[in-house]
Amino acid sequence: MVQTRRALLGGLATAAAAGLAGCTALQRGDERRVVEPASGAWATRYGGGRGTAANDVDGVDRDPTRQWRERTFPQYDAGVFTADGGGFVLDTHTLTAVNPDGSVRWRSEAGYYDPVVLADEVVVAESMDGGLDALARSSGDRVWSVSGGEALAVADQRLLARTAPETVAAVAPGGDAAWSASEPASYSPVTAATQETVVAAFTDRYRAQPDTDGVAERSTLVACDAATGSEQWRFSVPGNVQRVAVHDDRVHVGTGVRDVNGAFGAFQHVLSLDDGSPEARRTYTGVWFDGLAVDSEQAFTATGTTVRGLGPQLGGPNWESTLPARTTSLAAAASSVYVTWSPDEGTVVAALDATSGEEQWRKSLPVGWAEVVGVTDGRVFVETSETPGLYVLG
Repeated sequence: MVQTRRALLGGLATAAAAGLAGCTALQRGDERRVVEPASGAWATRYGGGRGTAANDVDGVDRDPTRQWRERTFPQYDAGVFTADGGGFVLDTHTLTAVNPDGSVRWRSEAGYYDPVVLADEVVVAESMDGGLDALARSSGDRVWSVSGGEALAVADQRLLARTAPETVAAVAPGGDAAWSASEPASYSPVTAATQETVVAAFTDRYRAQPDTDGVAERSTLVACDAATGSEQWRFSVPGNVQRVAVHDDRVHVGTGVRDVNGAFGAFQHVLSLDDGSPEARRTYTGVWFDGLAVDSEQAFTATGTTVRGLGPQLGGPNWESTLPARTTSLAAAASSVYVTWSPDEGTVVAALDATSGEEQWRKSLPVGWAEVVGVTDGRVFVETSETPGLYVLG
């Protein structure tokens, strides 16, 4: 990945360079319509998964019997998958529209970086010149382009982009900067969004002092109005935010904490989306926070080798399942929870019943590492570290 790909260009560069603390409203841009899919997103890594920030999640068949035939992506970078079982896959900087049967609808070799975001009738990816291109879902024709960084999600007809480790910016399709949010940060911010609110988590690494708790990283969550960028609330937590998910007016946050002596653990917070007030917290010792997914009835978490289903305010657990090795990804859709882990050889993908944690099926893959990156229409999309880069189960 070229280091200059995150350089700020055009209107976004102007907004980000201002170095504004909190959320600051800027001039609103073009009002052309960009709408998030009605079904919204589900969480794998980083509150939406690598390249899955706007999935069309629909019902999921438990029986993995169908696959995309004769379709391989050896250098899979990112993908977003539609409710009918098709998708848009980025492989070796080439963006490919794939029909539900695995046939190719169109392919663009203009050169793109991950992630990929689905918005209304277009699919958005970062071009190799540092801009964001919106291509028509049906034909692959370029509909519009803006200057910016990585596409993250869509909220209130605004495309959210990560333009620097300390900045999340909202841009209109016409290219004008709508607003930006900046905080001191050492890593790229973790984001989650509804149509009305954007939540961004900024983690800053610093040298702990003897008179402090010894935690080497702290994070600040900032909630902004998706339309205006005005700050609604902020909340600080120790450690590095690993996952953020928003569901039913609650913000779910998973953080990993390591102190200067090497001890580590994890926290899970539930905050009110309205005002950021804390509603619940759980503490996990000696494990890292590895996965988070939320539905209307439960919050599913993975820490170390344990996967659990908790109440919306972290009561329970309703169930726990211990895996043979540390969880490498976790996702939830319909009535199942999907997990991956890597034993001594190969990687295992398994589906667990969301109400009981009982295993429904498992599939072994001959790769060293894998992660569930999408689940739609009876298909489970799995990114791997080796060729083929993308497995399609179902």
